[in-house]
Amino acid sequence: MPTIAENQNTKLPLQLSVVVIAYNISRELPRTLYTLSEKFQREIHSDDYEIIVVDNGSKPAVDLSDDAYKLLPHPLPRIIHVQNPSASPAAALNLGIAAAQGQYIGVMIDGARMCSPGLLSQALAALHARPDAVVCTLGWYLGYDYQRLAIKYGYDQAQEDALLDTVDWAEDGYQLFDISAMDESTVDGWHQGFSESNAIFMHQSSWQALGGFDLSFDLPGGGLVNLDLCRRSLEDLQMQCILLLGEATFHQVHGGAATNISAQQLHIQWQRWSEQYMQIRGQPWVDPVPHHPILYWGRVPDNIKTIFLRSILGSSKAYPSGTPSPALIDCAMPDHIWCATPLSAAQMHLYHALKHALQAGLHGWLAKSCRLLRKHYPQWYAPQHLLRLVAPWSLQDDGLNQAETTLLNTMQTWLESNCAEPFPCLISQELLSPAEKEKNLNLALGKANEQLVQKAAQIDGLLESRSWRITAPLRRFLDRGKGIKKP
Repeated sequence: MPTIAENQNTKLPLQLSVVVIAYNISRELPRTLYTLSEKFQREIHSDDYEIIVVDNGSKPAVDLSDDAYKLLPHPLPRIIHVQNPSASPAAALNLGIAAAQGQYIGVMIDGARMCSPGLLSQALAALHARPDAVVCTLGWYLGYDYQRLAIKYGYDQAQEDALLDTVDWAEDGYQLFDISAMDESTVDGWHQGFSESNAIFMHQSSWQALGGFDLSFDLPGGGLVNLDLCRRSLEDLQMQCILLLGEATFHQVHGGAATNISAQQLHIQWQRWSEQYMQIRGQPWVDPVPHHPILYWGRVPDNIKTIFLRSILGSSKAYPSGTPSPALIDCAMPDHIWCATPLSAAQMHLYHALKHALQAGLHGWLAKSCRLLRKHYPQWYAPQHLLRLVAPWSLQDDGLNQAETTLLNTMQTWLESNCAEPFPCLISQELLSPAEKEKNLNLALGKANEQLVQKAAQIDGLLESRSWRITAPLRRFLDRGKGIKKP
């Protein structure tokens, strides 16, 4: 089986090689490769990089002469067909890394992920600034929600194709953020840490020093092989993690080994993966703790600044049900999203119910309701736009109290009755007592102020050290957040 070996090339004519693993993703791979092409990527020339597709036993095999790839510009990606493919992608990954001719190498373990348009140029710029860096990106799901939950409520490939048609992603790839939600391994990762990167870049010598991907991770899909690589690189004494602020990969639904299975199946699989990790490493899996403080590179696009703010405010543990998030209320349901087209009477009832729930801080109920609305109104994207914001506060699609559960059941019955009457219960005060509301509001405001001040101080320190690249508009955005006070 191949392992990382010394590259025999004495010359490195290319700056960057990008290795993409493919396995039975004939629908998804053409879009992935298009988003990696010079036609899509910005501020980088095709002479500066190469794309290597490692086909790990697809049936039929990847063939770039197929019509599905006709939009790809030349030069076309290199294709390596693994002769004796294994269920784990580890060997295929190492094969691609060994074949890379670039000074720097980026790896995408899942070829079903589309990319943002500045991914390659920003990764390369960060590596030029810090050749000892491991450059990481955060992962997103197309479809506004964790894909395993989106699938539960009717999301499929046909819906995804229709969703992609609602934005001009081929012309402006940053519009992919508008129809996506952060995935489980990187949710709130700007400020809460992350366990995995699905596009990870390093100098060729760094890949050699790490030994590439560990072939011991031989379970189908690789188990925790990618998380293991990420953890080893982040905790390496000689390596500095740089996180790209505004670049990402976007997972297309395709029945992935971890991303598109049910919660029950994921729990079973995670036990298997964790047991194997324990056998290989002699210790249980824990999220990585970078040896050096993470540095940030690039800028935050305007269309994800609300999600960036939510990640500053904190995770679901910081905002339990009934705890309002004042900084988000005004920007979570913008008129240009909700009033883009005239609303029916039923949709107007639902709009007011969701708005009231947002003001009450009922994030779990909001997430469940938006998922329910996906099933009944698959082409109404406004509730899904809200879902992408509140989904991290309802990771398991459960945890509602009795009053919230009753209200959710009422909504479901109302939807199934064709919404003939006004929604019968607009998030009543019965869900929380006035004392509870006052207490939770004070806690939320105090915590928001404290966290925003801490983040501002941290940013000031990084700016003074000149290790953070950040735009003036983003700085003004963060400064405005310092002023949160009780209304």
